[in-house]
Amino acid sequence: MVRRPFFLCAIIVLSLFSYGQSASESVIRDLTDLKDHLHRAERERDVGFLQQVLADEFVAGTSRGDVLNKAGLLARVSSPDFKYDELHSDSVQIREYGNVAIMTDHTTVRGTDKGERFGGDFRFVRVFVRRHGEWQIVLAQGTPMQQTSSPSH
Repeated sequence: MVRRPFFLCAIIVLSLFSYGQSASESVIRDLTDLKDHLHRAERERDVGFLQQVLADEFVAGTSRGDVLNKAGLLARVSSPDFKYDELHSDSVQIREYGNVAIMTDHTTVRGTDKGERFGGDFRFVRVFVRRHGEWQIVLAQGTPMQQTSSPSH
């Protein structure tokens, strides 16, 4: 099953997350800005920016359960059939390991693909690598968050 490697990777990354160093304020600011710009680029179909920020070996386990490489993500974002209505995140946490940083956050995604609605709330893990002074994303994994039911009165 294709999802299993991403699930195992997410468990390993999250377990390492508790042992990493908190990122410096400048790294937190840089990567949070980069993530925000990434979301804007995805909404606005800014393929040029995505080409730069996604590493050639980029792979994503998407919030929809797909596994995409860089070319696949660029094709999806470029497609006129694919549209984000909402894409934003909060609760960002970042750990730094030299030239590697791991970000977790709560991301809300809503949109349509070929007329079909998709979306929800997800816990995202993103792995960044700093190359030649610039951060690139090498891995992104979205996992659905459990919906909490409201207590009945």
